Amino acid sequence: MKHLISLALVALFSLTSCTHYHYSPNTLNVPMLQKQHDASISIARYTGGEVKGVEAQAIYSPIKYGGLMLNHLKIPRRTNGENGNYTEWGRGSMTEGGIGAYYPHHPFTLSLFGGYGGGWAENAFENVQGGVYQEESLQSKLHFRRWFLQPSLSIRAKWFQFGFGMRRVWLHYAKGDVGYEIDPKELTSIQNIDSKGSFQFWENGISLGFNLTGCSITYNNVWLKSRSLKFEDYQFNKNGSNLCFTLNINELWEKAEEPKKKRTNP
Repeated sequence: MKHLISLALVALFSLTSCTHYHYSPNTLNVPMLQKQHDASISIARYTGGEVKGVEAQAIYSPIKYGGLMLNHLKIPRRTNGENGNYTEWGRGSMTEGGIGAYYPHHPFTLSLFGGYGGGWAENAFENVQGGVYQEESLQSKLHFRRWFLQPSLSIRAKWFQFGFGMRRVWLHYAKGDVGYEIDPKELTSIQNIDSKGSFQFWENGISLGFNLTGCSITYNNVWLKSRSLKFEDYQFNKNGSNLCFTLNINELWEKAEEPKKKRTNP
């Protein structure tokens, strides 16, 4: 949308006195579903350059070959300097849901999911008037919408698991507010975003880790890719990663049921 001007996006923008990211991608939720009622819940510590936050993901198969997905990324307010006294900071949040299909052929899972989500992002910049630093910072806040389509392939055998996905993203900025007295150096990327309004690009991701019965620990990485966009012009964060802990709910349930089956089938 034209003339939003503030468009910093999705979850994540960084927060140092020299860098403000206007977009940072969440990691891909790569399905490893094999049968109906497979389900997992994940929590992770997210890092994207100077950005740090928390991710939560969930996936469930209510029917054979069909699945539901939920992703959430939260970046809390982060300030700079001793005791957080600097006026520059950033924060944001994004939540999205998805629905899709998967085809299992043990130990592989091929899937295609699509989804929609949105959130908000807020940045604060130093306020200098007449060469004097002001106590109150200049701020930008925006609300955005995001659509995605994600094909992926995963393998899970014994203790090892690996996944790869390609997520096609459509971003649209719905509304925003900005302090027009923000330093022109900071405004350049914001104006570039405002001029373009909507974006399309790929986000590629990998997942690598090991699993035990009922849980797994993985390292996940995502990176932006486009032939036409120069992400530097918009100060988009081009990479994100996390260390993730996952509970495989169906495996825990099945393990709990085993003693009952042994008692009823001597």
